Amino acid sequence: LGKMEKEFSDWLYQTKRFANLEHEKFKLYQGETESNVGFNARVQQYAREMRDEELDELQEKYEPKFEKIDDRIRKEEQDLAEAKADVKDRKRAEWIGMAETVFSVFSRRRAKSLNTITSKSRMRRKAAEQVEASIEDLEELNQDFVDLKEELDFKLDDIREKWDKAADGIQTREIKPRRADVMVDGVFLVWHPFWVCSNGDRASARG
Repeated sequence: LGKMEKEFSDWLYQTKRFANLEHEKFKLYQGETESNVGFNARVQQYAREMRDEELDELQEKYEPKFEKIDDRIRKEEQDLAEAKADVKDRKRAEWIGMAETVFSVFSRRRAKSLNTITSKSRMRRKAAEQVEASIEDLEELNQDFVDLKEELDFKLDDIREKWDKAADGIQTREIKPRRADVMVDGVFLVWHPFWVCSNGDRASARG
């Protein structure tokens, strides 16, 4: 019996392996009483938490950039509104100046009136140019906002794809027992009588 016990212990040590799930990159390992489904759910939950954390960090990093562009857009919109109002005022002043020129065409103030209307016309054109410049600047800022949003979305998609793939890295590791961990509690001799049938089959003699 002692020899049989040793041979049985050697057989267990040489042939038996313990299969355990693990995710090496996440440093996660299946618990002793944890099912495969439970371990897979834990890995998926960990991946979602890490993904959300990285997404939040990236969005926080881009938030000041969006705020800066928003501030510039609001300022440019205000400048555009002021420029349009200035053009309107310049047009009104130009029409008034033209009217004054008509009424003073035969007076001594004629030369002065013509110089005034020329100056006001030049100022109106300058104001109109400012409006066009503000419109172009506003269009560029809006495009900068769109480009920044596309850049952020692209990076966010990369993060989601990275963590979705990372969650698939579950592997099965076979753990070989240490020799000291293989213990046989006891070897017993059991007598189990049986009948041999005519066809060679065996039938228990106990019942």
